[in-house]
Amino acid sequence: MNRVGATIVALIITFGPAAAGAATLEEGLALKNEKKLAEAASVFAEVVKDNPTDAAALVQWATVLGWLGRYDESIAAWARAVEQKPGDPDVVMGLARVEYWKGDLSPARKRMDALLAAAPDNADAFALAGDICSADHDLACAHGDYLRANELAPSAELSKKLEQSNGPLAFRFDSGGQIDSYDKDSGRGNEGSFFVQGSWQVLNALVLSGGYEQLHQFGQVDHRFNLGGYLHPIDGLLLTARVAVSPSEKTIAPWEASGGIELHVAGPVTALANVRHLDFSNQGVTIVGGGARLDIDAWSIMGQGGFVYSTISATQAFGTGRIEYAFSDDWRGYVGFARGAQAQFLLPTEIATDVTAGLMWQIDRQWGIRLDYTYEKFGDNTYVRNSVGSALTFKF
Repeated sequence: MNRVGATIVALIITFGPAAAGAATLEEGLALKNEKKLAEAASVFAEVVKDNPTDAAALVQWATVLGWLGRYDESIAAWARAVEQKPGDPDVVMGLARVEYWKGDLSPARKRMDALLAAAPDNADAFALAGDICSADHDLACAHGDYLRANELAPSAELSKKLEQSNGPLAFRFDSGGQIDSYDKDSGRGNEGSFFVQGSWQVLNALVLSGGYEQLHQFGQVDHRFNLGGYLHPIDGLLLTARVAVSPSEKTIAPWEASGGIELHVAGPVTALANVRHLDFSNQGVTIVGGGARLDIDAWSIMGQGGFVYSTISATQAFGTGRIEYAFSDDWRGYVGFARGAQAQFLLPTEIATDVTAGLMWQIDRQWGIRLDYTYEKFGDNTYVRNSVGSALTFKF
């Protein structure tokens, strides 16, 4: 082979793969910038396959895999990147961040502890460590990390996280009421209710509550007192209970009791089950329901169904649904729907349809306010009700 031929062969060997369409880091970055994450992941995977020790390609591949929610693959890629750049804080934080997203909090905390010991002036590292401690329900650890991060690089977001990690406020007081306006054919006019409610966080996992409610219905005034609480015996399980008595016994049940269970099943899914019993002077009513809630990013979507059992009328089915959306950390809105039998002895067993909507504003750490609207149609020709309500929350 002459010199010219050898040169051509060398050029083919050197540039042949690229000319044949081999993946490049630049191609992957362009796809990443265009938000074509799945395509970018495939390109970065090819680059890493051809260059297993390319730290830059490993970092980009691990990053995109994490954004796609492919956490196990991302963690494996980040681990390989750490092997190539063991002292790089950004690479170590990349691995810890995906472990945090996946919920592997123990290795993430150990990794961040080692990093913070080596980089005591890294504000981003302290902020991430605070997020991991917060997810692990260690508020003292989170508060200390957020405090250091805010000292190094103050920001409004860190200030808010610092305030939120300052430990739970043990007492909560709620007060509010609603005005019910009925159509003219109902003969009921304007009615309404007023309530006060207090709660005390006895332990991290236990909250007790009690309150009073005054109701104006059918030209009568009823008084209801309640005691209740909720318990988190283990992560992912919530138990609730409530009992209420009405000494006036005019238009509401003399006594009632209810209980509920929320169990986190997997991913965004939480299973729901509840039972409520009302004991009227001439009948007993038991309501049994169950369903599920999906918590996906800023959305919370709930659906339930069940049955109303009465000692003097036929069993009725009911269904409810609710969609809640967090516009920000401070603002939340919801819409809801319910259809089922009315559980009041003064009214016949007819089907009621309710549509509700509300807005909640957490003004600051202590104060919150809620506004609600409800439209209810009871039976075919019994009544139509429009209700407007509000409540104020104070924590200390």
